[in-house]
Amino acid sequence: MGYAAYVYIGRFCVPMIRGDPDALGSRALAIVFLVIFSIFYLMMIWTYEKAIITPPGFAKDHVPRSVQPLFSQPPPVAPLDGIVGHQYEASIPTFPLPTDTSPSTRSGTGRTHRTNTRSSLTHATSPPMPPPLPRTHSQRSHHSAPATHSSQGVPDDIHAPPVSVSSPYESSENTNERMTPTTHEPRRRRRDSNEDGLPPLMYSRHPRTTPILLPEYRYCQRDQLVKPTRAHHCRACGTCVLKYDHHCPWIGQCVGARNEKFFMNFLEWAVICCSWLFSTLLGLNVKAHGDIDPQHIVIIALSGLFLLFCAAMLISHFRLILLNQTTVESLRSQYMKEREDRVLSRLHHWWEFRAKHRTKKQWDSEWGRIDYEGNIWSLGSLRANWEAVMGQKWYEWILPIGRSSGDGLSYPVNPRFDQQGRWRRRIEWPKELQGT
Repeated sequence: MGYAAYVYIGRFCVPMIRGDPDALGSRALAIVFLVIFSIFYLMMIWTYEKAIITPPGFAKDHVPRSVQPLFSQPPPVAPLDGIVGHQYEASIPTFPLPTDTSPSTRSGTGRTHRTNTRSSLTHATSPPMPPPLPRTHSQRSHHSAPATHSSQGVPDDIHAPPVSVSSPYESSENTNERMTPTTHEPRRRRRDSNEDGLPPLMYSRHPRTTPILLPEYRYCQRDQLVKPTRAHHCRACGTCVLKYDHHCPWIGQCVGARNEKFFMNFLEWAVICCSWLFSTLLGLNVKAHGDIDPQHIVIIALSGLFLLFCAAMLISHFRLILLNQTTVESLRSQYMKEREDRVLSRLHHWWEFRAKHRTKKQWDSEWGRIDYEGNIWSLGSLRANWEAVMGQKWYEWILPIGRSSGDGLSYPVNPRFDQQGRWRRRIEWPKELQGT
């Protein structure tokens, strides 16, 4: 930023003001350019300084150290795809290994076989295993055996309603026929039962059910304290940051609850200042008939590079603020979307775009959209989300004054979630929200 100011003022505007023969414009044009650049540049410096000197807020300054709370209930089972940190409720029950290997005789034959007791030995309260997902065309095989492992063929974050079983001790023949259909049967049943090719109640979205609002799930082993909601431990800073978004090397600290607004203001003015540098220098140098100052070329390249980077950051954070999400929280939503896309690719062929859209629309009608109704920190409208971070006055949106609402320690919870922080179905929402 300092080098850009030197080149723009000393090697671009001053020669025009002096009337040098190799100047790129008139004196009046230089004065207008210099005034406008000075405003943009000073605003960028002001917002940058505010983002640097304003700490994001640290949990250790507000929360005393404590021992780790005991879990009131067993933690949810981690997902089966090996990705840690995004736990979902075990839609797949964990069945015990068979212990009874006594032979049983089929009626009418003298042959003996081992009975599959994986499901028959399950406790009566354990939910039955959902049927496997239909395979795609490339995965079908007439020689593939029915799935018997508890995790085989189960979608990532899609839950199959449990199959009704009259008794957990039914014979293995009836249980296998009901719980592990052939690979062709689910797709045939789906198309026969629905003209649109949709499984109305076979598979449904199943969000993670980690009770993130409970203290035992918010305990930080490093800082030895119960983190406030939306706080996370930053490895670079070595402490828990309030409403942690990301660690920014540009400002030398994290972007969090207290300086998120000023970081956004800095991005706004950085985009404006870089746009002015790039457009004015490029425009006059293109019209130049003499030699071009190499340092002008350097600033054109640097301003264009930082313009692209800052604009991408600005658009990204603009969207996050409208949704009232942090970067960490948006990654969780993106993770769930990617898992749903994988499930849709298993339910439908790659060319069945309309069927995929209708299936996803069906899930949204049952649960709501992931980024909106499925966002635990959403305040109900985009404007309310924006004002919670950037302030209620329009001049606070562009000037580094004021502060974000709230204390950074607690935030209102979306009423579509329960008291423990779990997303509920639409039928469980408050009545005034079920129609939205």
